Amino acid sequence: MQTSADGAVVLDVTPDAAWVAPLISAATGCEAPDSSLWILPDDKLIQLIVGLSSLVASTLLVVGHDFGLRRRSMRQGR
Repeated sequence: MQTSADGAVVLDVTPDAAWVAPLISAATGCEAPDSSLWILPDDKLIQLIVGLSSLVASTLLVVGHDFGLRRRSMRQGR
C-alpha cells in the first residue's frame, strides 16, 4: 500500500493475496479492478483501515506473528 501524489490509495494485490479483494470491496464500497492494481480515492483510506482492522486484530497469522520482537529484545539485552 502506498499513496500517490494526489492522495489516492494504491494497493497492489498479488495473485496470492487475491482472497482479500472482496474484503477491500466491502470495506471501501469500490469495485475490484480488472488488474491487481487498486487505485482508491483518498477518502477511502480510513474506510479501508477501519474495515480491515477487525480482520487484522483477529487473524492468527497477524496476532501470532512476532514482527521481529524477539530479535529486538535480544539486541536490547546485549
